[in-house]
Amino acid sequence: MSAAREAILGAIRRTLGSDRDERVDPGNIVREADGLVGDPARFQPKFDDMTNRARFIARATSERLTATVDEIAGIGDVPAAVGRYLMSQNLAPSIALQPVAALGELDWARSTATTRSASTNPSRSPWPTMRSRRPARSSSRRAQTARR
Repeated sequence: MSAAREAILGAIRRTLGSDRDERVDPGNIVREADGLVGDPARFQPKFDDMTNRARFIARATSERLTATVDEIAGIGDVPAAVGRYLMSQNLAPSIALQPVAALGELDWARSTATTRSASTNPSRSPWPTMRSRRPARSSSRRAQTARR
């Protein structure tokens, strides 16, 4: 080991209060941390009396986000939930599935929706692409701005 490296590691060991042969007792670390922190609940932010699940649903279905939530027992119930949603919204019973094995393995025959695979190639995507809302500045406008 180089002398510089040994000096650096030695300084770290001295700061930590341990020599090369001394073992650090994990119990001492836990006791010291408990002494510093005490009850971790004192430092955790307080929320209302809602569970995380209830808080998520409340936020998702708020007027600001306007999402819908359909609670299901498991992933196998997704096709039926999708079918119910499409019918309740008077939407066409057709959906595009992302190429994810877990979705492809579901029994979509239970749903009223027909499925197709969504392309991972953006140029073949059935969805419109987002464009910038800011118009490009023309070169003549840049020239006018430069003259001012």
